[in-house]
Amino acid sequence: MGFKQVTLQDVIPLRHVVLRPGKDVETCYFEGDEAPTTRHFAWVEGDQVLSVATVMLSPKQIEGVKIPLQLRGMATILMFRDKESALNFYRYSMMS
Repeated sequence: MGFKQVTLQDVIPLRHVVLRPGKDVETCYFEGDEAPTTRHFAWVEGDQVLSVATVMLSPKQIEGVKIPLQLRGMATILMFRDKESALNFYRYSMMS
C-alpha cells in the first residue's frame, strides 16, 4: 500500500512499541497531536503499519530562522529500518 495519511489513533500503537516500550500508552500522545493543522503519516504494507511520523506546525526558531514544520513521533519497526522504502517514507512525510 505504501505512504498514506492516517489518524492519530493509527500512529499510537507503533509509537508505543518503538518509542515508549514499557510505559503507559498515554505517554505516546504529544503536544500538538490533535491540532487541526497536524498531519499523521504511515508506511503500510498489507495490514501492517511499518513506520509512522507526525508533521506539525512549529513556532520554533533556530539562530533567528523560523522553522515552519516539526517532524515528531517518528517510529519504524526494527526489521524495516534498513530498507529504502523507510527512507522514502520520511522524504514523503516532509513533502506532504
